[in-house]
Amino acid sequence: MLKVLLIEDEPLAIEQLESMVLKWDSSAEITGRIESLEEGFKWIENNEWPDVIISDVQLSDGLSLELFKFGIPEHCKIIFATAYDQYAIDAFRIQAQDYLLKPIDEKALFKVLDKLKKVPDHELKIDYHFLADLVAKRLQPKNNIFLIRFNNQLIDINSNDIAFFYISDRTVLLCTFDNRKLPMDESLDQLELQLDSTIFFRANRKCIINHKAIIKIKSYSSSKLLLETAPIFPEDEVIISKEKSPLFKNWLKDRKA
Repeated sequence: MLKVLLIEDEPLAIEQLESMVLKWDSSAEITGRIESLEEGFKWIENNEWPDVIISDVQLSDGLSLELFKFGIPEHCKIIFATAYDQYAIDAFRIQAQDYLLKPIDEKALFKVLDKLKKVPDHELKIDYHFLADLVAKRLQPKNNIFLIRFNNQLIDINSNDIAFFYISDRTVLLCTFDNRKLPMDESLDQLELQLDSTIFFRANRKCIINHKAIIKIKSYSSSKLLLETAPIFPEDEVIISKEKSPLFKNWLKDRKA
């Protein structure tokens, strides 16, 4: 019998999660339903570790990863369920067995659980101390004002006024909604960490886009997406890859809600 621990601070979400787990395997035992770090530490002190933990990341009183900093037994496998942006998910991929993007899709959950059944215990080497610190850094407040040196001036630009950051002739530029274009000192990779991911999305290696700049989404070849923008994107087209399209759709759906 598979023992499963659920960590989630939204009552409706944890009910749905339990229902999906039991649909996947009716013989599974839900050993606990934890809604906070405080509950989690108490549960760990008084119970045996389960076979699988499905855990949200940010609970009402902190990051759930704090529960795992001091190590877990080899047999216990952890899936993170998160509504966070693609940058945090990149961090999870470094260490976690797997992740699910919220709201959780039933088929995606079943696929992950099927896969974890096949993972040998000895392969589970996870540094949760490192992961907790990494995620905490991702959750720090993002930069809202950029000070840009241009023509011997310092120009301040609010990030809400920026439609794109993009690369042109090996130079990183920003383009405002009123079509001003200014050079940046930072790389796009550096800007990703500074920007509020509820507003901006890394569309591809050459472009970070503000969701307010997207006016239409078109199907493109090989399951890619083509974005129509206002203002018009200065460099060719904004294309979302096949691999990134599901993540982009989830991100945009949350922005438009």
